Amino acid sequence: MGIISIINELKHRGYLSPKQVLILTELASCELSAKELCKKTKIPLGRIYEPLNLLISQKLLIKKGKKPCVYSFEDPQHKIITFMKKKFDTFMIDENKIIDMLDEKTPPKIELLKSKEDFTFYLIKAISSCKKGLETVARHGSLPFIFYLSNKQDFLKVRTLINTKRTTIAHTTDTKAIMVYNAYQEALEKGKYFDAICNEETFLWHMNLIKKHLGKDFLMQLIKDFKDRCKKYDIKFSIIKEYLPMQIFITHNTVVLFHIHLGVGSGIEIQNKETVELYNSMIKDMVKRSKSVDYYLKKI
Repeated sequence: MGIISIINELKHRGYLSPKQVLILTELASCELSAKELCKKTKIPLGRIYEPLNLLISQKLLIKKGKKPCVYSFEDPQHKIITFMKKKFDTFMIDENKIIDMLDEKTPPKIELLKSKEDFTFYLIKAISSCKKGLETVARHGSLPFIFYLSNKQDFLKVRTLINTKRTTIAHTTDTKAIMVYNAYQEALEKGKYFDAICNEETFLWHMNLIKKHLGKDFLMQLIKDFKDRCKKYDIKFSIIKEYLPMQIFITHNTVVLFHIHLGVGSGIEIQNKETVELYNSMIKDMVKRSKSVDYYLKKI
């Protein structure tokens, strides 16, 4: 989908005003001054600065140079992703406040996840809305993102390789993968913890895959980056020999379960503290039966 189509979709969804759309459409192809924008958009000079300043405050535009300055919509894809992430985070904050205000005896709120796209949305939602951190159990065949976040370039190399070698649960495009990557990075920078459990066979398969196709040096650098992140952030990674049939994500008030079979994904999101406590107990028992990832990394 082209940038112009995306801009129009944002207007349709109510995220941009008609004047903002006119401005972004013109700036999608070149940088322009306010007067030049007025000529092209037919917006009077006295009325163009309000939408311009709003677009700047929303980090969709940047203002360059001295008078007469020009306005730029460079790297639009990144700017739109950042813009939507901020909208998403605001929504999550508001939702969490409302949930916390509800009585704990309120019946669980359950949402159905009918596709891989749903899973991507609810995963980002879980990462962004967790107050203290996130616990995750990766289904058999899936390597937790937290292991290979690294830098964006290397992250995408690993992600592209994985997409070509097995069926992935979601985030099959670079844009979706980067959105999840950004959500993890922001959460780590905010001091949130991440505890992950992965199946032994799955972990070793991915290590061999990366070594074979990207080289031993790349794998060793990936491992070093992971160890550095563990020192810098609150990350725990455990390996278990048991078969893990589904993806599980647990926050302070939510459990997300997702399963994939024959390429079709489905799952549920449950917002209920008793359910969270139940799954937290399950995770603690699994950790007792697991070994730290360090045990396996020493053998690579």
